[in-house]
Amino acid sequence: MRHEVVLRRPDPRDLAALDDEALYELVSLEARGEVSAPVAAMLREPDNLRRWHASLKRIMQEIQHQYVTRKPVKPVERVSPDEWTAYRRQEAAYSRWKRKVESFKKSVAQRLTECKRLLHEQHSKTARAAPLSGKLHLFRRALALLHDAAERVHDDPEWAEWLERFDDLLEHRNRRTP
Repeated sequence: MRHEVVLRRPDPRDLAALDDEALYELVSLEARGEVSAPVAAMLREPDNLRRWHASLKRIMQEIQHQYVTRKPVKPVERVSPDEWTAYRRQEAAYSRWKRKVESFKKSVAQRLTECKRLLHEQHSKTARAAPLSGKLHLFRRALALLHDAAERVHDDPEWAEWLERFDDLLEHRNRRTP
């Protein structure tokens, strides 16, 4: 079933009126392709990029959390044939669920990459307006390279927490930048 979320007039300020939970739901629907083009475009407006990014990160964290919580626990002791069969059914159901979620996760990851690119472009425009000292520029470039390397391994659960902390560090750094 396709849901269409349409705001009366496409105005980026309309999204500012949404609380975080409502925006999270909107971003989730947009990642599934279930909102109108004007609403999707509003998410990509400069005033909405930070909140869009935060919602996308939250969706990725929820998916990672569900990977862990939904995975059936393999019995470590000898179990009856009925218990083993029940475990195998749970494992098969988990695998089917995970295949479905992978498509959604890929869509969210693409949007996260797009959002980061837009944030970077926005930051670059600001940075060009106010030249940085040489050392600070090199430090920021090194952080960006580290972040890109971390993105490549972000599907690895061991790196997920590290990447989240690194994203928080970058967000904090960007907030402090004029």
